[in-house]
Amino acid sequence: MSAQAVAWALAQPVCHSPAKFILVVLAHYAHGKQAPWSAFASTTLIAQQTGQDRKTVLANLRRLIDAGFLVDSGERAGATKSVVVFRLCEPASSTNSGTASDQQSGTENGTASEAQAVPDLGQLSGTEIGTPCDDFEGSSPKTGTAYPEAVPNLGHLGKPEAVPVFPTEIKHKKEVIPIFVGNTSKSRNTVSTTKRGSRLPADWVLPRSWGKAALDLRPDLSAEQVRVLADEFRDYWTAVPGAKGCKLDWLATWRNRVRTARAPVVPNVAGPRTETGKDWGEWWKSDAATDRVGRELGMFARGGETYASYRDRIFAELRSRRDEQERGA
Repeated sequence: MSAQAVAWALAQPVCHSPAKFILVVLAHYAHGKQAPWSAFASTTLIAQQTGQDRKTVLANLRRLIDAGFLVDSGERAGATKSVVVFRLCEPASSTNSGTASDQQSGTENGTASEAQAVPDLGQLSGTEIGTPCDDFEGSSPKTGTAYPEAVPNLGHLGKPEAVPVFPTEIKHKKEVIPIFVGNTSKSRNTVSTTKRGSRLPADWVLPRSWGKAALDLRPDLSAEQVRVLADEFRDYWTAVPGAKGCKLDWLATWRNRVRTARAPVVPNVAGPRTETGKDWGEWWKSDAATDRVGRELGMFARGGETYASYRDRIFAELRSRRDEQERGA
């Protein structure tokens, strides 16, 4: 490593940044403390240390040779003697390294000197210097032998590769997600009030409309049975402690109770015959009990009548007799 050679390379007016980077890398491997310096490095090593691909490295070496900063010494180094040894030189007459010097135009006219001849860069390959890059394509990491198809034709170089320009600052926009708590309004983001249930009063009495709704839901119940069921309903819910005893809609709770409740046993519903001295109980759940109650009431099933229709007639008769008893009282 020659610090003087690196300092010299940094001071050279190479306008193409990737090409100047390669010149600095070659100067890093230069020998001697004073000019002229000679240096060599394989294409694989240069690509590894500059971060450029193989094609870009070869194109930038061509730029440096055309500008006069690199001259092929004619020597070859490395294990396979295939790596070009360059002399680091200052261009004879060139203030802008981005273009070829006047001596290059002499090359086009056929008057270039032998020292300025462009070397065959097809042999710039191998891993004789530095740590080889095993994953780099186009060369063998052990022997340094280049694959023929991997070496580009430097006689037909296209446009210089564009150097990507990376932004110095990346602004990240954070997505703002509104947070709504509970049942909220998106327009105002305000929490809506939640309805709170109420308890059944201790002195609750079944309203007439609720009793009628119960009879419509359960035609098998009598008015007296509905009243008994209402008393059970009140006693149960007034005894339930805490929030469990609160409901939003007590009418709906009552209807649910009526639908699922068994008919309470009420002694003498429409009155059994005095000579039997027995209670009918839930007679509507048995066909035999239905026939027995019907006979005691003086009713009989009609021809082809279903038990459901027969029970409806018995219920109607019982309600009629109950109403007569209530009016007589």
